[in-house]
Amino acid sequence: MKEVFEQKFTLRVDEIDFKNKVKIESIFEYLQEAATLHSINLGFDKNYMDEHYSFWVLSRVSLEIFDYAGFEEEIRVKTWPSGNKKFLFGRDYIITNTSNEKIMEASSIWAVMNKQTRSLDLNPKFVNYINVENQGSLITTKKVFFDEEENYVSKIKEIVYSDLDVNKHVNNTTFIKWMFDLLDIDFLSSHQAKRIDINYLNEIKPNTILRLEYYTKDNITYFRGINDELTFFNSSITWG
Repeated sequence: MKEVFEQKFTLRVDEIDFKNKVKIESIFEYLQEAATLHSINLGFDKNYMDEHYSFWVLSRVSLEIFDYAGFEEEIRVKTWPSGNKKFLFGRDYIITNTSNEKIMEASSIWAVMNKQTRSLDLNPKFVNYINVENQGSLITTKKVFFDEEENYVSKIKEIVYSDLDVNKHVNNTTFIKWMFDLLDIDFLSSHQAKRIDINYLNEIKPNTILRLEYYTKDNITYFRGINDELTFFNSSITWG
């Protein structure tokens, strides 16, 4: 039996774009907030994680969008652990509007990172504590491939204060902001995102300088963040 956590959000003016639709970055912030609150309820509050020198990191997430909410609308985010495989932990989400209609759903894969080594925490205490019956994911998270043979655009990005979170690295919601900020306003005026897929591959730390690259093919825009040594993320937006 899955334990479902539910959190309400009322959309603020700063969470709405120029088309009066909720920003995707705001949706990812809601998902993160609901996951964090549920983790606290399950016993994984900040004190517990700090005592074990650990924190949660997102490895992969996919979001499907059926409809959008607008300014001052109330939405509900329902979330639950969907099972684990060794040291990877699944979490699913459903977002509904005021009419209780499903407008979005998401599936994600998380891991635990050690604060001192900045590598995955393989301590079985987390597996034993979070061990739940595998429910199966709502949607399949995709592995995103960036084709270097395509004619892509490249921009330099230096990590600054506003990119960092409490763990002193780039938060997963910031990647969404970067993706949309790369795109032309006229393009965004005529296109609506229907699916987001992100693979988080390496931690991005303060003072990192990376290249944000993207191209669009067959109604999908592909992104990656790299430098000369690492690929930090691959992602895509499918347009409706």
